[in-house]
Amino acid sequence: MKRFFLYGCFFGLFLPVMGAEVNEPTEMTASIKNPSFEEGLNGWEAIGFQKQTNNSPSDEGWNKDGTVYAEKWVSSSWTLPDVKLSQTVTGLPQGSYTVKVYAHAVNQSGNPEITKGVSFFAGLNEVQVGAGGEYRINVIVTDGRLDLGMKVSSTDANWVACDNFRLYYHGREEVDAYRKDLTEKLALASAAMSEKDCHNRSQLEQAVHNAENVEGDIESLLTAILDLEQAIMEYRRLTVEYGAFERAFLNARKLYSETDFPGKTVFGEAIDQVSPMLDVPEGKDLMGAVTRLEKATQVYLDSRPSNWMTLRNGALWKDDRGEVVQAHGAGFLQVGDTWYMIGEDRNNTWNPDVNMYSTKDFVNWKFERKIIRNGSTHPSLGNGRFIERPKLMYCRKTGKYVVWCHWEQGNYGASEAAVFYCDSVNGDYKFHWAGRPLGVKSRDCNVFVDDDGTAYFISTIEENQHLGLFRLSDDYLSAVEYTELFKWQSREAPAIVREGDTYFMMFSACSGWDPNQASFSWSKSLTSGWSSRTNIGNSVAYDTQAASILTIKGSEGTSYVYVGDRWQDPGLAESKTILFPISFKNNTITFNYVPRFDMNLPTGQCRTTGMTHLVSKEGWKVRACSSEETSSENGASSNAIDGRTDTKWHTRYSGGGSEAPHFLEIDMGNEQEIAGFLCTPRNDNSSNGLIRKYLFLVSSDGIEWKAVSGGTWLPYWTEVYFEPIVARYFRLVATEGTYASLAELDVLSSAPSYTPVKVTGSWQYGTMVSSSKNPNLRENSTVKFMARTEETKGTWAFYGPKGQMLHTNEYNISSLKAEDAGWYSFIFTDYYNQSAKVDFKLRVRTSSVGVKEVPSEAEGIVRRQYFTLSGTEVPIPVHRGMFVVRTLYEDGRVDVAKVFIGDSDC
Repeated sequence: MKRFFLYGCFFGLFLPVMGAEVNEPTEMTASIKNPSFEEGLNGWEAIGFQKQTNNSPSDEGWNKDGTVYAEKWVSSSWTLPDVKLSQTVTGLPQGSYTVKVYAHAVNQSGNPEITKGVSFFAGLNEVQVGAGGEYRINVIVTDGRLDLGMKVSSTDANWVACDNFRLYYHGREEVDAYRKDLTEKLALASAAMSEKDCHNRSQLEQAVHNAENVEGDIESLLTAILDLEQAIMEYRRLTVEYGAFERAFLNARKLYSETDFPGKTVFGEAIDQVSPMLDVPEGKDLMGAVTRLEKATQVYLDSRPSNWMTLRNGALWKDDRGEVVQAHGAGFLQVGDTWYMIGEDRNNTWNPDVNMYSTKDFVNWKFERKIIRNGSTHPSLGNGRFIERPKLMYCRKTGKYVVWCHWEQGNYGASEAAVFYCDSVNGDYKFHWAGRPLGVKSRDCNVFVDDDGTAYFISTIEENQHLGLFRLSDDYLSAVEYTELFKWQSREAPAIVREGDTYFMMFSACSGWDPNQASFSWSKSLTSGWSSRTNIGNSVAYDTQAASILTIKGSEGTSYVYVGDRWQDPGLAESKTILFPISFKNNTITFNYVPRFDMNLPTGQCRTTGMTHLVSKEGWKVRACSSEETSSENGASSNAIDGRTDTKWHTRYSGGGSEAPHFLEIDMGNEQEIAGFLCTPRNDNSSNGLIRKYLFLVSSDGIEWKAVSGGTWLPYWTEVYFEPIVARYFRLVATEGTYASLAELDVLSSAPSYTPVKVTGSWQYGTMVSSSKNPNLRENSTVKFMARTEETKGTWAFYGPKGQMLHTNEYNISSLKAEDAGWYSFIFTDYYNQSAKVDFKLRVRTSSVGVKEVPSEAEGIVRRQYFTLSGTEVPIPVHRGMFVVRTLYEDGRVDVAKVFIGDSDC
């Protein structure tokens, strides 16, 4: 039949209009850009899809059209992330269409046999895709535009592919097609109205009412279909945007109610202006309201008064419950004036939960909750799977909080990631997905959200050989594409920050839990152009590995703070979180550790803390040292007190070296009250001679020495505190190690806080145990000294009168001699770097026990026993009192006598 075409005006465009009678559809595939992907993915919005040229679709029952098709594939051991392929076709006449495509969605393992979660769509209509073949959708175009493509959401397939999209126009006069489309959209609208969180119910109800009562002519059907489409699209928009607006509104209102900064009135007015949208969001610019709230929040935060706080490195943190903060591999997020930190709870060393804490100053921490729990959030957690390096983001487009992390098993063979989400920042997070992102092996990880809201997951990939930068979907719940970076360079612990228009990435080498050299690279693009690596800091990154880089914005500017993990300090559960300021200039990073610094969150500033608590070194001199290396390098002992961190003392290693213990003894010139010390380790490109097991001794005369601190783990470049004591001399002893070295040695005139644990002591003499600190014992007898504390997080040291230096809380003497008399000290240093001790002053008697009316040893005594008056046997009495003495003689006689033993006898 011959076709007749009329040209009419529709929506301002001149479009062909089919005649009243059309028996065959008109092919309009030419309206689709690149329908068979021969130009790659040009013309398509490809979120996660990639082009492919092989002939594998034939294995699924269909053949590609030409040489290229589109696909998303991961290994059959995993399932696909959420991805999408779409295109908006424009300039179409109103009427009925059929869209066709060849496609499949399968799991190549055969399990499941029929997959779910993959659909082919055209407009609002969708059809589920499974086995390979041709799929088609009938759809009505009402406004000249048609969205079509493929989407994947929560699928169990590992491979989806498509090719050869085709479009056919049936004209405007097929009434049955309109009625069928109307019925399908009525079902969609009814389903939307049944949802609890339907925010345009009145609009949907009106559109449904009109559709159910529509006349049978085409114009009326078109109007009803268009009304339903608009109501459904508004429902879908509000489903996403209302959550984002509601969360932004609730966060702003919470900040308003909990604070009282100078700009509160203006901030409250901004909140009031958008509050009506909570009840009537239909047709409102919700994301515009989110932007207004964000700007008002920042202005309000900028009105906060200045608040300088001093942060000290190297010690455990305590939370508001008095418990140790457990948040290793930490991730951070600022919400209003509050910073939230999440991390691994290593109290359960190899199966950590994820804890959340909050702070307004990085000094005082509040425990919020365990946001991810073993055996609860996911059944595999704590049962074969564990989490490392959890990182927290806020998705502005959805109003949800999202956690990405490393998802692993005991042998690190899983190499996967996992995703969790929550509607509130401090709620119970729900499991979303776990697997290898885009099928790529993934381990050490981090996240980065760019200025435009695009989020990225970055991890060490393919057995730690490269880094993978994964761009995330708009909802941050899945990876959609990735770029390999730093190939074959074996980097891990990546952390990205943006400063101006430049991206900086820090990372470490791979050395297990041990620290190594940090380095960085910079680029103007995240996906390409990265510079070659440049080393920063010393050879062990100041005993840290990167966890995060914080951007601190305030009223006076922006500062950047490096956050690193001091792993195994000394164990995983006691690992410390280290923070110090860094800065950027001319594509370089200034990366210098400080044991303490000041930070001002309201103003966005950091500054060096004045070290006025350090005792002046004027008049100091080295009194003695175990050895020094002056032949092969300048390792002179005097370097330890020259006020410079670029020089060092190093024990002798040329000509045979020296053996531990190594020591450095300083004369301050006069007596000073001191309350702690700071050992700065060498700052060159080696950690050789790093001191761990140590004792710190003081003396007023240089002859009699007292131990005031000690343990098996001298914290790296960290202040150590002890009970204030007056002394002129001090000595740092490295009790183990082939070498010892340090850059600088300081003592403290005061401690910012000193609340040590209580150390108790006792000694055992035979079966008797005493807590007396002044034992007076007989020569040749046996004694055992013991020290205890209720705190378990710390290490011990022991110092005896003959210079004995051990790391124990018990000490035995099997046969006392006169030279054993003196001070016995046990020191406990906790992981807050506070030393406490207990001292015993031992006296040794050389005379026999003088007991009148008791025969002497010369009279043939075999054995003598001592009893208290209540009948309890005791060893030889060492204190005054009345005792019962039972004596057995060689001839069998037994004497029992009640005697008084005085001070001269003990």
